Amino acid sequence: MNLIQVYNIDKMKGGNNLNDYFTLKELRARKNKTQVEVAKDLDVSPQTYNSWENNPGIIKLSNLIKLCNYFDIKIGQIKV
Repeated sequence: MNLIQVYNIDKMKGGNNLNDYFTLKELRARKNKTQVEVAKDLDVSPQTYNSWENNPGIIKLSNLIKLCNYFDIKIGQIKV
């Protein structure tokens, strides 16, 4: 399994520690958002966001940074 590590900054529900890894779907569920809502918030198409959830290994660094900011996490805990 390939991992891009995304570290928590204590803003996520549940008090995750630095050894936890999450899928984008799990992170989105924590915000109670649909894929369409997240895509709109990130200014990308729903198809693009869907592809990230299904194959996070293809996310460009600039978009990974957007995701980290959106989910209040640091690079290190996104499961791919």
